[in-house]
Order: sequence, then structure tokens, then C-alpha cells
Amino acid sequence: MTDGSASHPRSKRFPPHVLRDVREREARAGLRVLGVAAEPAFLRVRDGTAANLRGSARDRVVRALAAALVASRCEGVFGPWPGEPHPDHAAAAKLLESALALCPRPPQLWTYAVWLDEFGTPDDRPPMDVPFVDVALDARERAVKRAAILAHRSQSSDLIDDDPEGFRISPELLERWLCRAERFWRIDPAGSPD
Repeated sequence: MTDGSASHPRSKRFPPHVLRDVREREARAGLRVLGVAAEPAFLRVRDGTAANLRGSARDRVVRALAAALVASRCEGVFGPWPGEPHPDHAAAAKLLESALALCPRPPQLWTYAVWLDEFGTPDDRPPMDVPFVDVALDARERAVKRAAILAHRSQSSDLIDDDPEGFRISPELLERWLCRAERFWRIDPAGSPD
């Protein structure tokens, strides 16, 4: 949804328009590692601005999401947990819920956490009564997940070495993300937990 162009704001070699293209190539590479053959659609919302979308800009994103969901005829969709502490992730959750409301037959919404354990507060966490499922990952699946994450070289390597304060996935964070199970919380199509 967002273009990732603000992760290294001081880089001279990777200004926002260049970094956006790098991040899209990395997303394609990560999807190939996961075995996804379909071409992804990038909405190119400027990194860090999703929470501020208003009016026609917000409507454009919601309509594009809804159209993709209807065209795919998918039975389930995955998006960030609405309480994610990252503002773009929380905004993406709201935009996705708005898109689902436009679908004649909305798919089941499954949500996940990215930054909840790192930066979340108790108020950000799903209530105890929200249904969830833990999906076990074996060693091979964790290796594939690692390779998919590491395909995002701008985030996981020294590719961008002229902005030492830019975002970087630390080895410790990567290991936490490579847990033995993925948790997904189910939200009903109306946008509220079951």
C-alpha cells in the first residue's frame, strides 16, 4: 500500500523515487521466494502518509482495494491488526476495512501483527475474545520466510550505506519474526471482531 520511500530519508544515493522502485523490486523478489507468481499491484501511497489520506485520495485507495478484492474472488484477505503501533499499518487496516465494506461478498479478514511486540501497548493488543489461529511453521517454511524477508535488501543489508539512521532489520528482530508459529486474528466482514 505505501511505497517505502521514507525508510532512509538522508540517503543521497537512494532518494524517495529511487527507493520506491527498489522497494517494489524487493517486494516482487520476496513474493517469488514465497512462490507467488502473480504480479503485485502497488498503490504507491507515499510512505508515512497513509493515516493522513482524505477525500478523493483516500477514496481512490479504498476503491482500488475493493476492486482488487472483488476481481480476485478471494475467500480470505490478510491485513495488519488495527491496533498496530506503526501509523501506516494502522491506517492500512482501516483502509482495508473500508474496502471490505464496499464488497458485495466480503472475504474473511485475517489480521496479523508486525510491530505489536516491539512497540505496542496493552491497549493496542487484541482483546482476549477475538478469535485467532496459530499456524505452525516447520524448519523449511521458516527458511523460506527468512529468504523472503532478506529479499528486501534495502531493509536487511548494507545496500543503503549512506544513511546510518535509516531503517534496518536487526538480526535480533529477524530471529523474533522467524517464530515457530504465525498468529492471525479473525475479524468479521463488517469490520469488528467476531
